[in-house]
Amino acid sequence: MWQIIKNLWFRDPKESPIMINDTAVRIRAGFLLFIPLYMGLTLWSAIFGGHWIVDGNSLHDTLDTDFDGHIIYSAQVIRRTWDYTIQTWVLIYGLFEMLAGMTVS
Repeated sequence: MWQIIKNLWFRDPKESPIMINDTAVRIRAGFLLFIPLYMGLTLWSAIFGGHWIVDGNSLHDTLDTDFDGHIIYSAQVIRRTWDYTIQTWVLIYGLFEMLAGMTVS
């Protein structure tokens, strides 16, 4: 099994300087292109994505006004929360690729 994977990833394992297969380089470049696009989509969705959901039953007057004379209301509101586990692992993979690319000679 390891020999099959090795032959798919490397051009010829018996060469003196081992060269990576052209297809493997393109797959890696696709992964590295995907990272900033995915992070940009995450940032856009975090900024513009979620709207506040106001519970109308919990809305009540605080009997107070602000400096402009507007009535201040109190309510229970909900906004979508984010779990950044996938984004964290994608960034760790990108860091690994960057460090591995700098150390491979």
